[in-house]
Amino acid sequence: MDKELVWLGCPILGLFWQIGGYKWKLVRRIGYPLIIMLSGLLFSVFSWQLCVASLLCYVVTTLPLTLIGDDIPSCWINWVWVWVYGAILASPVLLLGGNPWTLLVPLLLVGSSVTLSNLSLTQRLLPHKFVEFVIGASCFYPFALIWQGS
Repeated sequence: MDKELVWLGCPILGLFWQIGGYKWKLVRRIGYPLIIMLSGLLFSVFSWQLCVASLLCYVVTTLPLTLIGDDIPSCWINWVWVWVYGAILASPVLLLGGNPWTLLVPLLLVGSSVTLSNLSLTQRLLPHKFVEFVIGASCFYPFALIWQGS
């Protein structure tokens, strides 16, 4: 199978994240580990690390986008959390031998897009549905890097 196809996981997971942000949280929570498991089986080999990483993908999708309340601007800790949240979402890749530096990409993409979507000056440029897509796609990025090279 062509290793370039692994990158299709980014838009697929982005779409799952958008659908899960609408009403059906289970699409996001089941879709993320499912995509990781299927991609791992297609582009790598079965291992116990892949199973544990997939389970952790489910666990991290249960984390909230905000720690205090539902509004990011209302509390300073929420501004910090959204940046950390991006790295945490993709952190199961570390079990598969992923480079810790690849977590910078989801950290930066999630942190900056969520931050910009909550600033009054840039809020209209980044609607929340687009930000959800960015979050989902950036979660898959570190996984795609390791599977493309294996």
